[in-house]
Amino acid sequence: MEAGTASQMHNLSFSSRAASCSDKRLLRACRTKKSTSNSILIGPRKTSAVVSLEEKEEVAKETKHSTSLKNAEIAHFPSKKVWKLPSRRPRQDPHSTWAKMMRDIQEVDSPVTVLHGYHKAGKLSKEGLVGTLLRLKQLKEWKHITEIIGWLKHQKWWTITELDYNLQLVAYAKIGEPGKVKKTLNSMKKAGFQPNVASYTSLIEAYGNKGLFYEAEGILNQMLEEGPKPTALTYQTIIGALVKGHRYEDADRIFKDMESDNIVKPDQKLCNLMIHSYGKRGMIDEALHLSRKMKAVKIPLSIVTFNTLLSCQRSVDAAESVFKQMQRNNIEPDVITYAARIGAFARARRAEEAQYFFKVMLDSGIRPNRTVYNVLLDAYANCRMPAEAEAVLKDMKRDKCSPDVHSYTTLMNAYVNACDMAKAEKIFERMKGAQIEPNIVTYGTIIKGYADRGDLDAMMKKYDEMIGKQIKINQTVFTTMLQAFGKYVGLDRAKDWFQEVVSSGLEPDVRAQNTLRGLSDPLHRRAEIEDFLDNLP
Repeated sequence: MEAGTASQMHNLSFSSRAASCSDKRLLRACRTKKSTSNSILIGPRKTSAVVSLEEKEEVAKETKHSTSLKNAEIAHFPSKKVWKLPSRRPRQDPHSTWAKMMRDIQEVDSPVTVLHGYHKAGKLSKEGLVGTLLRLKQLKEWKHITEIIGWLKHQKWWTITELDYNLQLVAYAKIGEPGKVKKTLNSMKKAGFQPNVASYTSLIEAYGNKGLFYEAEGILNQMLEEGPKPTALTYQTIIGALVKGHRYEDADRIFKDMESDNIVKPDQKLCNLMIHSYGKRGMIDEALHLSRKMKAVKIPLSIVTFNTLLSCQRSVDAAESVFKQMQRNNIEPDVITYAARIGAFARARRAEEAQYFFKVMLDSGIRPNRTVYNVLLDAYANCRMPAEAEAVLKDMKRDKCSPDVHSYTTLMNAYVNACDMAKAEKIFERMKGAQIEPNIVTYGTIIKGYADRGDLDAMMKKYDEMIGKQIKINQTVFTTMLQAFGKYVGLDRAKDWFQEVVSSGLEPDVRAQNTLRGLSDPLHRRAEIEDFLDNLP
Protein backbone atom coordinates (compact mmCIF):
# COMPACT_ATOMS: atom_id res chain seq x y z
CA MET A 1 0.00 0.00 0.00
CA GLU A 2 2.82 2.42 1.00
CA ALA A 3 4.84 1.39 -2.01
CA GLY A 4 1.81 2.14 -4.20
CA THR A 5 1.44 5.54 -2.56
CA ALA A 6 5.10 6.37 -3.01
CA SER A 7 4.90 5.37 -6.66
CA GLN A 8 1.81 7.54 -7.00
CA MET A 9 3.55 10.63 -5.58
CA HIS A 10 6.51 10.07 -7.87
CA ASN A 11 4.24 10.02 -10.88
CA LEU A 12 2.29 13.08 -9.76
CA SER A 13 5.42 15.18 -10.10
CA PHE A 14 5.38 14.61 -13.86
CA SER A 15 1.76 14.73 -14.96
CA SER A 16 -1.81 14.57 -13.84
CA ARG A 17 -2.31 11.52 -16.00
CA ALA A 18 0.24 9.61 -13.93
CA ALA A 19 -1.62 10.67 -10.79
CA SER A 20 -4.77 9.15 -12.22
CA CYS A 21 -2.94 5.87 -12.82
CA SER A 22 -1.68 5.90 -9.20
CA ASP A 23 -5.27 6.23 -7.95
CA LYS A 24 -6.16 3.13 -9.90
CA ARG A 25 -3.27 1.21 -8.33
CA LEU A 26 -4.47 2.31 -4.90
CA LEU A 27 -7.88 0.82 -5.58
CA ARG A 28 -6.31 -2.41 -6.76
CA ALA A 29 -4.35 -2.55 -3.51
CA CYS A 30 -7.57 -2.17 -1.56
CA ARG A 31 -9.09 -5.04 -3.46
CA THR A 32 -6.00 -7.17 -2.63
CA LYS A 33 -6.42 -6.38 1.06
CA LYS A 34 -10.07 -7.41 0.79
CA SER A 35 -9.14 -10.80 -0.59
CA THR A 36 -6.55 -11.47 2.16
CA SER A 37 -8.49 -10.06 5.12
CA ASN A 38 -9.35 -12.53 7.94
CA SER A 39 -12.93 -11.56 8.74
CA ILE A 40 -15.34 -13.38 11.11
CA LEU A 41 -17.94 -15.45 9.30
CA ILE A 42 -21.11 -14.25 10.90
CA GLY A 43 -23.02 -14.70 7.69
CA PRO A 44 -22.25 -14.24 4.01
CA ARG A 45 -24.36 -11.09 3.46
CA LYS A 46 -23.50 -9.44 6.80
CA THR A 47 -19.79 -10.22 6.53
CA SER A 48 -19.70 -8.82 3.01
CA ALA A 49 -21.42 -5.66 4.20
CA VAL A 50 -18.94 -5.16 7.05
CA VAL A 51 -15.93 -5.68 4.79
CA SER A 52 -17.36 -3.34 2.15
CA LEU A 53 -17.92 -0.58 4.72
CA GLU A 54 -14.42 -0.91 6.08
CA GLU A 55 -12.96 -0.84 2.60
CA LYS A 56 -14.91 2.31 1.69
CA GLU A 57 -13.69 4.15 4.79
CA GLU A 58 -10.08 3.15 4.15
CA VAL A 59 -10.25 4.08 0.46
CA ALA A 60 -11.72 7.49 1.39
CA LYS A 61 -8.82 8.11 3.82
CA GLU A 62 -6.24 7.07 1.26
CA THR A 63 -7.83 9.22 -1.47
CA LYS A 64 -7.92 12.27 0.81
CA HIS A 65 -4.29 11.73 1.75
CA SER A 66 -3.34 11.27 -1.91
CA THR A 67 -5.14 14.46 -2.95
CA SER A 68 -3.37 16.53 -0.27
CA LEU A 69 0.03 15.14 -1.32
CA LYS A 70 -0.82 15.81 -4.96
CA ASN A 71 -1.73 19.46 -4.24
CA ALA A 72 1.42 19.91 -2.18
CA GLU A 73 3.58 18.50 -4.97
CA ILE A 74 1.93 20.67 -7.68
CA ALA A 75 2.40 23.77 -5.54
CA HIS A 76 6.17 23.53 -6.16
CA PHE A 77 5.65 24.20 -9.92
CA PRO A 78 5.35 27.81 -11.20
CA SER A 79 1.81 28.87 -12.28
CA LYS A 80 1.09 28.97 -16.04
CA LYS A 81 -1.03 31.54 -18.04
CA VAL A 82 -4.55 30.22 -18.48
CA TRP A 83 -5.68 30.06 -22.19
CA LYS A 84 -9.29 31.12 -22.67
CA LEU A 85 -11.53 29.59 -25.30
CA PRO A 86 -12.53 31.98 -28.09
CA SER A 87 -16.06 33.36 -28.02
CA ARG A 88 -18.63 31.35 -29.88
CA ARG A 89 -19.84 34.55 -31.57
CA PRO A 90 -17.65 35.10 -34.66
CA ARG A 91 -16.11 38.49 -35.30
CA GLN A 92 -17.99 40.45 -37.94
CA ASP A 93 -16.11 40.89 -41.17
CA PRO A 94 -16.24 44.25 -43.02
CA HIS A 95 -18.97 43.00 -45.35
CA SER A 96 -21.25 42.05 -42.44
CA THR A 97 -20.65 45.43 -40.82
CA TRP A 98 -21.47 47.19 -44.08
CA ALA A 99 -24.62 45.11 -44.58
CA LYS A 100 -25.82 46.02 -41.08
CA MET A 101 -25.07 49.68 -41.76
CA MET A 102 -27.18 49.59 -44.94
CA ARG A 103 -30.07 48.04 -42.99
CA ASP A 104 -29.77 50.79 -40.39
CA ILE A 105 -29.89 53.45 -43.12
CA GLN A 106 -33.09 51.95 -44.54
CA GLU A 107 -34.72 51.65 -41.12
CA VAL A 108 -33.71 55.02 -39.68
CA ASP A 109 -34.12 56.83 -43.00
CA SER A 110 -31.34 59.21 -42.00
CA PRO A 111 -28.12 58.20 -43.75
CA VAL A 112 -25.95 60.95 -42.28
CA THR A 113 -26.92 60.04 -38.70
CA VAL A 114 -26.07 56.38 -39.27
CA LEU A 115 -22.80 57.06 -41.11
CA HIS A 116 -21.67 59.54 -38.47
CA GLY A 117 -22.32 56.96 -35.76
CA TYR A 118 -20.38 54.24 -37.57
CA HIS A 119 -17.48 56.62 -38.28
CA LYS A 120 -17.33 57.65 -34.63
CA ALA A 121 -17.21 53.97 -33.63
CA GLY A 122 -14.36 53.37 -36.10
CA LYS A 123 -16.45 51.04 -38.24
CA LEU A 124 -16.76 53.18 -41.38
CA SER A 125 -14.02 52.65 -43.96
CA LYS A 126 -13.61 54.69 -47.12
CA GLU A 127 -14.25 51.58 -49.19
CA GLY A 128 -17.46 50.95 -47.24
CA LEU A 129 -18.62 54.51 -47.84
CA VAL A 130 -17.98 54.24 -51.59
CA GLY A 131 -19.92 50.97 -51.60
CA THR A 132 -22.76 52.69 -49.76
CA LEU A 133 -22.99 55.44 -52.37
CA LEU A 134 -22.95 52.93 -55.23
CA ARG A 135 -25.64 50.81 -53.58
CA LEU A 136 -27.85 53.84 -52.98
CA LYS A 137 -27.39 54.76 -56.64
CA GLN A 138 -28.61 51.29 -57.65
CA LEU A 139 -31.61 51.70 -55.35
CA LYS A 140 -32.23 55.18 -56.84
CA GLU A 141 -32.15 56.75 -53.38
CA TRP A 142 -31.16 60.11 -54.82
CA LYS A 143 -32.12 62.17 -51.80
CA HIS A 144 -29.92 60.04 -49.55
CA ILE A 145 -26.99 60.54 -51.94
CA THR A 146 -27.32 64.33 -51.91
CA GLU A 147 -27.42 64.34 -48.09
CA ILE A 148 -24.35 62.11 -47.78
CA ILE A 149 -22.20 64.07 -50.22
CA GLY A 150 -23.30 67.34 -48.61
CA TRP A 151 -22.16 65.92 -45.27
CA LEU A 152 -18.85 64.66 -46.68
CA LYS A 153 -17.96 68.15 -47.90
CA HIS A 154 -17.57 69.18 -44.25
CA GLN A 155 -15.56 66.15 -43.13
CA LYS A 156 -11.79 66.61 -42.79
CA TRP A 157 -11.11 62.90 -43.18
CA TRP A 158 -12.74 62.80 -46.64
CA THR A 159 -11.36 64.37 -49.80
CA ILE A 160 -14.08 65.49 -52.23
CA THR A 161 -13.28 64.43 -55.79
CA GLU A 162 -14.74 65.14 -59.20
CA LEU A 163 -16.65 61.84 -59.02
CA ASP A 164 -18.42 63.02 -55.86
CA TYR A 165 -19.50 66.25 -57.53
CA ASN A 166 -20.78 64.42 -60.63
CA LEU A 167 -22.71 61.94 -58.50
CA GLN A 168 -24.33 64.78 -56.60
CA LEU A 169 -25.21 66.45 -59.90
CA VAL A 170 -26.90 63.26 -61.13
CA ALA A 171 -28.84 62.93 -57.87
CA TYR A 172 -30.10 66.53 -57.95
CA ALA A 173 -31.02 66.07 -61.63
CA LYS A 174 -33.07 62.94 -60.92
CA ILE A 175 -35.15 64.67 -58.25
CA GLY A 176 -35.59 67.76 -60.46
CA GLU A 177 -33.58 70.39 -58.58
CA PRO A 178 -32.01 72.60 -61.29
CA GLY A 179 -31.14 75.35 -58.79
CA LYS A 180 -29.08 72.94 -56.70
CA VAL A 181 -27.47 71.52 -59.85
CA LYS A 182 -26.30 75.03 -60.82
CA LYS A 183 -25.06 75.65 -57.27
CA THR A 184 -23.11 72.37 -57.33
CA LEU A 185 -21.61 73.32 -60.71
CA ASN A 186 -20.35 76.60 -59.21
CA SER A 187 -18.90 74.79 -56.19
CA MET A 188 -17.25 72.34 -58.57
CA LYS A 189 -15.55 75.18 -60.46
CA LYS A 190 -14.34 76.81 -57.23
CA ALA A 191 -12.83 73.49 -56.15
CA GLY A 192 -10.80 73.43 -59.37
CA PHE A 193 -12.83 70.88 -61.31
CA GLN A 194 -14.03 71.75 -64.81
CA PRO A 195 -17.62 70.62 -65.54
CA ASN A 196 -17.80 68.19 -68.45
CA VAL A 197 -20.53 67.11 -70.85
CA ALA A 198 -22.05 64.81 -68.20
CA SER A 199 -22.33 67.76 -65.81
CA TYR A 200 -24.31 69.88 -68.29
CA THR A 201 -26.40 66.87 -69.29
CA SER A 202 -27.41 66.57 -65.63
CA LEU A 203 -28.52 70.20 -65.68
CA ILE A 204 -30.64 69.52 -68.79
CA GLU A 205 -32.20 66.52 -67.05
CA ALA A 206 -32.99 68.60 -63.97
CA TYR A 207 -34.77 71.23 -66.07
CA GLY A 208 -36.62 68.51 -67.99
CA ASN A 209 -37.82 66.73 -64.85
CA LYS A 210 -39.05 70.06 -63.53
CA GLY A 211 -40.93 70.72 -66.78
CA LEU A 212 -38.73 73.70 -67.69
CA PHE A 213 -38.24 72.68 -71.31
CA TYR A 214 -37.27 76.13 -72.60
CA GLU A 215 -34.40 76.31 -70.08
CA ALA A 216 -33.34 72.74 -70.93
CA GLU A 217 -33.11 73.58 -74.63
CA GLY A 218 -31.20 76.75 -73.72
CA ILE A 219 -28.48 74.65 -72.07
CA LEU A 220 -28.35 72.44 -75.18
CA ASN A 221 -27.86 75.50 -77.41
CA GLN A 222 -25.19 76.81 -75.06
CA MET A 223 -23.34 73.52 -75.34
CA LEU A 224 -23.58 73.68 -79.15
CA GLU A 225 -22.15 77.19 -79.21
CA GLU A 226 -19.61 77.17 -76.37
CA GLY A 227 -19.03 73.49 -75.62
CA PRO A 228 -18.62 70.91 -74.41
CA LYS A 229 -20.13 69.19 -77.44
CA PRO A 230 -23.32 67.28 -76.60
CA THR A 231 -23.35 63.51 -76.91
CA ALA A 232 -26.04 61.03 -77.87
CA LEU A 233 -26.86 60.75 -74.15
CA THR A 234 -27.43 64.51 -74.00
CA TYR A 235 -29.94 64.33 -76.86
CA GLN A 236 -31.54 61.23 -75.36
CA THR A 237 -31.99 63.14 -72.09
CA ILE A 238 -33.68 66.21 -73.56
CA ILE A 239 -35.79 64.29 -76.10
CA GLY A 240 -36.88 61.87 -73.38
CA ALA A 241 -38.00 64.78 -71.20
CA LEU A 242 -39.93 66.34 -74.08
CA VAL A 243 -41.67 63.06 -74.92
CA LYS A 244 -42.58 62.55 -71.28
CA GLY A 245 -43.99 66.06 -71.21
CA HIS A 246 -45.97 65.43 -74.45
CA ARG A 247 -43.90 68.02 -76.31
CA TYR A 248 -43.67 65.77 -79.36
CA GLU A 249 -43.16 68.47 -81.97
CA ASP A 250 -40.18 69.89 -80.07
CA ALA A 251 -38.74 66.38 -79.74
CA ASP A 252 -39.09 65.81 -83.51
CA ARG A 253 -37.46 69.16 -84.28
CA ILE A 254 -34.43 68.57 -82.06
CA PHE A 255 -33.95 65.06 -83.44
CA LYS A 256 -34.11 66.28 -87.04
CA ASP A 257 -31.71 69.18 -86.33
CA MET A 258 -29.28 66.73 -84.79
CA GLU A 259 -29.40 64.52 -87.90
CA SER A 260 -29.30 67.33 -90.50
CA ASP A 261 -26.45 69.21 -88.83
CA ASN A 262 -24.56 65.95 -88.33
CA ILE A 263 -23.91 66.88 -84.71
CA VAL A 264 -24.24 63.39 -83.26
CA LYS A 265 -24.89 60.04 -84.88
CA PRO A 266 -28.03 58.56 -83.32
CA ASP A 267 -27.46 55.38 -81.37
CA GLN A 268 -29.76 52.47 -80.59
CA LYS A 269 -31.27 54.00 -77.43
CA LEU A 270 -32.02 57.31 -79.11
CA CYS A 271 -33.69 55.61 -82.08
CA ASN A 272 -35.76 53.40 -79.78
CA LEU A 273 -36.87 56.52 -77.91
CA MET A 274 -38.04 58.15 -81.13
CA ILE A 275 -39.86 54.97 -82.19
CA HIS A 276 -41.62 55.04 -78.82
CA SER A 277 -42.51 58.71 -79.43
CA TYR A 278 -43.99 57.91 -82.85
CA GLY A 279 -45.89 54.93 -81.44
CA LYS A 280 -47.54 56.96 -78.68
CA ARG A 281 -48.91 59.32 -81.32
CA GLY A 282 -50.05 56.51 -83.61
CA MET A 283 -47.44 57.44 -86.25
CA ILE A 284 -46.84 53.82 -87.21
CA ASP A 285 -45.31 54.54 -90.62
CA GLU A 286 -42.72 56.88 -89.13
CA ALA A 287 -41.83 54.29 -86.48
CA LEU A 288 -41.36 51.54 -89.09
CA HIS A 289 -39.37 53.89 -91.35
CA LEU A 290 -36.96 54.69 -88.53
CA SER A 291 -36.51 50.99 -87.76
CA ARG A 292 -35.62 50.33 -91.41
CA LYS A 293 -33.22 53.27 -91.33
CA MET A 294 -31.54 51.81 -88.25
CA LYS A 295 -30.93 48.59 -90.14
CA ALA A 296 -29.61 50.48 -93.19
CA VAL A 297 -26.98 52.37 -91.16
CA LYS A 298 -26.14 49.19 -89.25
CA ILE A 299 -27.59 50.20 -85.89
CA PRO A 300 -28.56 46.87 -84.28
CA LEU A 301 -32.26 46.27 -83.79
CA SER A 302 -32.74 45.11 -80.22
CA ILE A 303 -35.61 43.40 -78.46
CA VAL A 304 -36.58 46.86 -77.14
CA THR A 305 -36.94 48.04 -80.74
CA PHE A 306 -39.30 45.22 -81.70
CA ASN A 307 -41.27 45.35 -78.43
CA THR A 308 -41.83 49.08 -79.00
CA LEU A 309 -42.97 48.45 -82.56
CA LEU A 310 -45.26 45.63 -81.44
CA SER A 311 -46.94 47.70 -78.76
CA CYS A 312 -48.03 50.42 -81.19
CA GLN A 313 -49.49 48.23 -83.94
CA ARG A 314 -53.19 48.73 -84.52
CA SER A 315 -54.11 45.35 -85.98
CA VAL A 316 -53.29 41.73 -85.28
CA ASP A 317 -51.86 41.26 -88.77
CA ALA A 318 -49.48 44.20 -88.34
CA ALA A 319 -48.36 42.92 -84.94
CA GLU A 320 -47.75 39.43 -86.32
CA SER A 321 -45.73 40.92 -89.17
CA VAL A 322 -43.43 42.66 -86.68
CA PHE A 323 -43.15 39.46 -84.68
CA LYS A 324 -42.05 37.49 -87.76
CA GLN A 325 -39.48 40.16 -88.54
CA MET A 326 -38.21 39.78 -85.00
CA GLN A 327 -37.81 36.05 -85.51
CA ARG A 328 -35.90 36.64 -88.77
CA ASN A 329 -33.45 38.75 -86.79
CA ASN A 330 -32.92 35.81 -84.38
CA ILE A 331 -34.18 37.76 -81.38
CA GLU A 332 -35.86 35.66 -78.71
CA PRO A 333 -39.16 37.06 -77.40
CA ASP A 334 -39.48 37.97 -73.74
CA VAL A 335 -42.45 38.59 -71.45
CA ILE A 336 -42.93 42.12 -72.85
CA THR A 337 -43.07 40.70 -76.37
CA TYR A 338 -45.86 38.32 -75.43
CA ALA A 339 -47.70 41.06 -73.54
CA ALA A 340 -47.76 43.19 -76.70
CA ARG A 341 -48.73 40.23 -78.86
CA ILE A 342 -51.56 39.12 -76.55
CA GLY A 343 -52.66 42.73 -76.28
CA ALA A 344 -53.18 42.90 -80.05
CA PHE A 345 -55.60 39.97 -79.84
CA ALA A 346 -57.30 41.49 -76.78
CA ARG A 347 -58.02 44.74 -78.66
CA ALA A 348 -59.37 42.70 -81.57
CA ARG A 349 -61.71 40.84 -79.17
CA ARG A 350 -60.11 37.51 -80.03
CA ALA A 351 -59.92 35.98 -76.56
CA GLU A 352 -59.29 32.39 -77.66
CA GLU A 353 -56.17 33.34 -79.60
CA ALA A 354 -55.00 35.53 -76.72
CA GLN A 355 -55.35 32.52 -74.43
CA TYR A 356 -53.51 30.33 -76.94
CA PHE A 357 -50.47 32.60 -77.10
CA PHE A 358 -50.53 32.91 -73.32
CA LYS A 359 -50.10 29.12 -73.17
CA VAL A 360 -47.35 29.31 -75.82
CA MET A 361 -45.53 31.74 -73.56
CA LEU A 362 -45.84 29.38 -70.60
CA ASP A 363 -44.63 26.42 -72.66
CA SER A 364 -41.56 28.40 -73.72
CA GLY A 365 -40.59 28.78 -70.06
CA ILE A 366 -41.41 32.48 -69.71
CA ARG A 367 -43.09 33.33 -66.43
CA PRO A 368 -46.01 35.76 -66.80
CA ASN A 369 -45.93 39.04 -64.92
CA ARG A 370 -48.73 41.34 -63.86
CA THR A 371 -48.77 43.14 -67.21
CA VAL A 372 -49.40 39.92 -69.15
CA TYR A 373 -52.16 38.86 -66.77
CA ASN A 374 -53.82 42.27 -67.06
CA VAL A 375 -53.68 42.07 -70.87
CA LEU A 376 -55.32 38.65 -70.75
CA LEU A 377 -57.96 40.09 -68.43
CA ASP A 378 -58.60 42.79 -71.04
CA ALA A 379 -59.20 40.12 -73.68
CA TYR A 380 -61.85 38.39 -71.55
CA ALA A 381 -63.43 41.69 -70.48
CA ASN A 382 -63.75 42.87 -74.08
CA CYS A 383 -65.36 39.56 -75.04
CA ARG A 384 -67.81 39.66 -72.10
CA MET A 385 -66.34 36.56 -70.44
CA PRO A 386 -66.36 37.41 -66.70
CA ALA A 387 -66.01 33.80 -65.53
CA GLU A 388 -62.78 33.38 -67.48
CA ALA A 389 -61.58 36.76 -66.15
CA GLU A 390 -62.26 35.58 -62.56
CA ALA A 391 -60.13 32.50 -63.26
CA VAL A 392 -57.25 34.70 -64.44
CA LEU A 393 -57.41 36.71 -61.21
CA LYS A 394 -57.19 33.46 -59.21
CA ASP A 395 -54.21 32.35 -61.31
CA MET A 396 -52.50 35.66 -60.53
CA LYS A 397 -52.85 35.07 -56.79
CA ARG A 398 -51.74 31.45 -57.15
CA ASP A 399 -48.60 32.57 -58.98
CA LYS A 400 -47.94 35.17 -56.25
CA CYS A 401 -48.51 37.99 -58.72
CA SER A 402 -50.55 40.49 -56.72
CA PRO A 403 -53.47 42.02 -58.63
CA ASP A 404 -53.40 45.82 -58.81
CA VAL A 405 -56.03 48.48 -59.42
CA HIS A 406 -55.92 47.75 -63.16
CA SER A 407 -56.58 44.04 -62.54
CA TYR A 408 -59.69 44.65 -60.43
CA THR A 409 -60.94 47.43 -62.72
CA THR A 410 -60.64 45.17 -65.76
CA LEU A 411 -62.47 42.35 -63.99
CA MET A 412 -65.19 44.82 -63.02
CA ASN A 413 -65.36 45.95 -66.65
CA ALA A 414 -65.97 42.32 -67.66
CA TYR A 415 -69.13 42.29 -65.52
CA VAL A 416 -70.13 45.77 -66.74
CA ASN A 417 -69.88 44.59 -70.35
CA ALA A 418 -71.93 41.55 -69.40
CA CYS A 419 -74.61 43.88 -67.92
CA ASP A 420 -74.17 42.40 -64.43
CA MET A 421 -73.89 45.50 -62.23
CA ALA A 422 -74.48 43.55 -59.01
CA LYS A 423 -71.31 41.52 -59.61
CA ALA A 424 -69.49 44.67 -60.73
CA GLU A 425 -70.34 46.29 -57.37
CA LYS A 426 -69.03 43.21 -55.54
CA ILE A 427 -65.72 43.50 -57.39
CA PHE A 428 -65.65 47.17 -56.42
CA GLU A 429 -66.04 46.19 -52.76
CA ARG A 430 -63.51 43.34 -53.06
CA MET A 431 -60.96 45.81 -54.35
CA LYS A 432 -61.51 48.04 -51.33
CA GLY A 433 -61.21 45.00 -49.08
CA ALA A 434 -57.85 44.26 -50.66
CA GLN A 435 -56.70 47.75 -49.61
CA ILE A 436 -56.52 48.92 -53.23
CA GLU A 437 -57.86 52.40 -53.81
CA PRO A 438 -60.04 52.86 -56.91
CA ASN A 439 -58.84 55.46 -59.42
CA ILE A 440 -60.56 57.56 -62.07
CA VAL A 441 -60.62 54.61 -64.49
CA THR A 442 -62.31 52.43 -61.85
CA TYR A 443 -65.01 54.99 -61.21
CA GLY A 444 -65.35 55.69 -64.91
CA THR A 445 -65.96 51.98 -65.56
CA ILE A 446 -68.77 51.59 -63.05
CA ILE A 447 -70.27 54.99 -63.96
CA LYS A 448 -70.40 53.82 -67.58
CA GLY A 449 -72.20 50.65 -66.50
CA TYR A 450 -74.95 52.60 -64.75
CA ALA A 451 -75.08 55.18 -67.57
CA ASP A 452 -75.63 52.46 -70.19
CA ARG A 453 -78.51 51.04 -68.14
CA GLY A 454 -80.07 54.46 -67.56
CA ASP A 455 -79.70 54.19 -63.79
CA LEU A 456 -78.83 57.85 -63.33
CA ASP A 457 -79.31 57.84 -59.55
CA ALA A 458 -76.67 55.13 -59.10
CA MET A 459 -74.47 56.92 -61.64
CA MET A 460 -74.62 60.20 -59.70
CA LYS A 461 -74.02 58.38 -56.42
CA LYS A 462 -70.73 56.98 -57.77
CA TYR A 463 -69.84 60.37 -59.18
CA ASP A 464 -70.37 62.07 -55.82
CA GLU A 465 -68.32 59.35 -54.12
CA MET A 466 -65.51 59.94 -56.60
CA ILE A 467 -65.55 63.71 -56.02
CA GLY A 468 -65.62 63.06 -52.25
CA LYS A 469 -62.34 61.19 -52.63
CA GLN A 470 -60.93 64.25 -54.43
CA ILE A 471 -60.57 62.37 -57.71
CA LYS A 472 -60.93 64.84 -60.56
CA ILE A 473 -63.26 64.06 -63.44
CA ASN A 474 -61.64 63.42 -66.82
CA GLN A 475 -62.87 63.81 -70.37
CA THR A 476 -64.06 60.19 -70.66
CA VAL A 477 -66.27 60.28 -67.55
CA PHE A 478 -67.52 63.74 -68.52
CA THR A 479 -68.60 62.60 -71.98
CA THR A 480 -70.16 59.35 -70.64
CA MET A 481 -72.38 61.23 -68.19
CA LEU A 482 -73.18 63.89 -70.80
CA GLN A 483 -74.51 61.23 -73.17
CA ALA A 484 -76.54 59.62 -70.35
CA PHE A 485 -78.22 62.91 -69.41
CA GLY A 486 -78.99 63.70 -73.03
CA LYS A 487 -80.40 60.24 -73.75
CA TYR A 488 -82.48 59.64 -70.62
CA VAL A 489 -83.35 63.16 -69.39
CA GLY A 490 -83.03 65.63 -72.21
CA LEU A 491 -80.86 68.22 -73.87
CA ASP A 492 -81.47 70.85 -71.21
CA ARG A 493 -80.11 68.60 -68.45
CA ALA A 494 -77.12 67.73 -70.64
CA LYS A 495 -76.54 71.43 -71.28
CA ASP A 496 -76.67 72.19 -67.54
CA TRP A 497 -74.23 69.35 -66.84
CA PHE A 498 -71.89 70.66 -69.50
CA GLN A 499 -71.98 74.12 -67.93
CA GLU A 500 -71.45 72.72 -64.42
CA VAL A 501 -68.34 70.72 -65.30
CA VAL A 502 -66.81 73.50 -67.40
CA SER A 503 -67.30 75.91 -64.49
CA SER A 504 -65.40 73.48 -62.22
CA GLY A 505 -62.30 73.92 -64.39
CA LEU A 506 -62.42 71.09 -66.92
CA GLU A 507 -61.95 72.25 -70.49
CA PRO A 508 -64.19 70.15 -72.77
CA ASP A 509 -62.50 68.41 -75.66
CA VAL A 510 -63.79 68.05 -79.23
CA ARG A 511 -65.55 64.77 -78.45
CA ALA A 512 -67.60 66.33 -75.63
CA GLN A 513 -68.58 69.28 -77.80
CA ASN A 514 -69.57 67.01 -80.69
CA THR A 515 -71.63 64.90 -78.27
CA LEU A 516 -73.60 67.95 -77.24
CA ARG A 517 -74.08 68.95 -80.89
CA GLY A 518 -75.28 65.45 -81.71
CA LEU A 519 -77.87 65.59 -78.93
CA SER A 520 -79.21 68.88 -80.32
CA ASP A 521 -79.61 67.80 -83.94
CA PRO A 522 -82.75 65.61 -83.56
CA LEU A 523 -84.43 68.47 -81.68
CA HIS A 524 -83.38 71.05 -84.29
CA ARG A 525 -81.60 73.09 -81.64
CA ARG A 526 -78.17 73.09 -83.25
CA ALA A 527 -77.99 76.89 -83.54
CA GLU A 528 -78.78 77.26 -79.85
CA ILE A 529 -76.01 74.83 -78.86
CA GLU A 530 -73.49 76.46 -81.18
CA ASP A 531 -74.22 79.79 -79.55
CA PHE A 532 -73.89 78.16 -76.13
CA LEU A 533 -70.48 76.67 -77.00
CA ASP A 534 -69.23 79.93 -78.48
CA ASN A 535 -70.02 81.82 -75.29
CA LEU A 536 -68.40 79.39 -72.85
CA PRO A 537 -65.99 81.08 -70.42
